[in-house]
Amino acid sequence: MAKQEDIDLYSPLPPEQIARKLQRIMNDPMDDADARVFGNGTQHEMKLRYARRGTANAMAPEFDAAMEPHGTGTRITGTLGPSAAGRLFPYIWHGFLSL
Repeated sequence: MAKQEDIDLYSPLPPEQIARKLQRIMNDPMDDADARVFGNGTQHEMKLRYARRGTANAMAPEFDAAMEPHGTGTRITGTLGPSAAGRLFPYIWHGFLSL
């Protein structure tokens, strides 16, 4: 089963500027793309998820992170892995099969 990976990143941009860039990118529909990253965030946190168009996938990777000022930039710490639904699905499925 997939597990969450700890991620620790540094950006030279301040948190407010990262939040504005994230908002601008998420507002672009990217109609010609087969897949893209969806998400939202503020200057304090972000949640991003990869998805292919027209395909529901609870096991798709999700990046859940906190942002905090660090020097002149931003430290981004979080986890990358399946969403909560994706982590629970194997247990639910095995429970169902055991009935």
